[in-house]
Amino acid sequence: MTEIKRFSPLRQRILMGIVLAFFFWELPRLYRSNLIYFVDYYGTMDMLRALAAGCFLTLADWKRDRKLPLLVLGWLIIAATSLLRGLSVLDDTAPTLYAGLEVFFVCYPLAGCLDDEHRKLFLRILLGCWTAAWAALSCVAIFAAINNLQLYNSAMDYIGIDPSAHRLRIWGYYTVAAGYLMCSILLAVLNLTLCRSRIGKLLTGIALVPMCVAMALTDGRTSFISLGVGLGIAACVLLVPRLKAKRWKPLPLAALCLAVLLVVTAGVYKLLPVLTNGVNAVQKAVTASAEEESKTEEAVQATHRTTTRDGVLSGRQYVWKACLDMLKDHPSLLLTGTSEPLLEDMLAEYTKEYTTKLEYPHTHDIYLQILMETGICGLAVALVFLFLFLRDAWNVLFLGDRELWRRLVPVPALAILFCELAECTTKLDLDQMAAPLLLLLIGLTAVEAQRQPIPKKAKKEKQERK
Repeated sequence: MTEIKRFSPLRQRILMGIVLAFFFWELPRLYRSNLIYFVDYYGTMDMLRALAAGCFLTLADWKRDRKLPLLVLGWLIIAATSLLRGLSVLDDTAPTLYAGLEVFFVCYPLAGCLDDEHRKLFLRILLGCWTAAWAALSCVAIFAAINNLQLYNSAMDYIGIDPSAHRLRIWGYYTVAAGYLMCSILLAVLNLTLCRSRIGKLLTGIALVPMCVAMALTDGRTSFISLGVGLGIAACVLLVPRLKAKRWKPLPLAALCLAVLLVVTAGVYKLLPVLTNGVNAVQKAVTASAEEESKTEEAVQATHRTTTRDGVLSGRQYVWKACLDMLKDHPSLLLTGTSEPLLEDMLAEYTKEYTTKLEYPHTHDIYLQILMETGICGLAVALVFLFLFLRDAWNVLFLGDRELWRRLVPVPALAILFCELAECTTKLDLDQMAAPLLLLLIGLTAVEAQRQPIPKKAKKEKQERK
């Protein structure tokens, strides 16, 4: 189908540049440079977010996009639940609201403002830079792990092996690093299908190696399983069209492929300690002081009924129990929510019964987090939004005759949403790139779902011309 160009090429490139600037601006935050503090302190970034959001909302196609009004409603619910608790709470929620302007009203509508040519150009730039950045970061992290180094930045976050947990950290908690590496691997796979040159594909394939090794060293179970889900969906995308020609039913086949891959993923995960034994030996060569500190902490935790690191869920179950207790004691929270600033304090109070200390400032489940912060109304809006996305994703993945890279666009977003069942990486107040990336991919999926798939005859003629 021939697309109607809504904007001139120059205007489309300006819009691309705005979103890319927001993405690349988040990268220096890892270094905590003084420039970042100066700009953020004077509110320059927040003003730019507001201006960009107003621009994109003006240009967005409100008639065709059913999810954009839901995002507006969700943003207003976040503001309303905070205002209900007082102006001071609303002021504390301001970083979340400003981040929401960028995520909801800049990153998501971008795809609808670009024609097909500029969308491909934007993806090539973003995926290429993202893959290169995380491949380089993974190489540095592997070097630090092998040499038992901890490379600090000005905010005292470091790259290296955590002495107490023996897991790789990359300027933050290891589960967050695992989530980003999982997403980066899937984005690199998408980039492989989008690259036109052999050199680009070769470099992307090479970049996958250090990212996979670094992810294994993080020992992130949720992210590892989510990677298996993402690769399983990609495998289904490849297999279903071929087997449909033999009159296989796509839904059972997709479920079978996904189940088989999950079993294989679980088996490989069990073998990780054996496969990485050589590196783990280096990891565990920590200093005597760190070992003594770890032993002291274990002794303190042993005097308590439970710990925050107990069981397969690593203490998440106790935070979830605390949320249940909170709702039992205050049923009105189902309607009003707690607001984001107050939830952390309430969790600290309610987890005392189960843990010696609170290690998680959130519920470790983004859907439960939305319920606790904004109540049933916020969760209902989020679920309707996700339902519309899943419908678009199904159409893009399995219906029609699209190019491979188009069908793989929803895969990283689906993996992120699956991972968020036990994480909160996409929280708006974390100043990370996970939420902008997720909404960008959802917006791209919505546009691809609206496109008319390439007819088979036209596709054959196009291949013959090449």
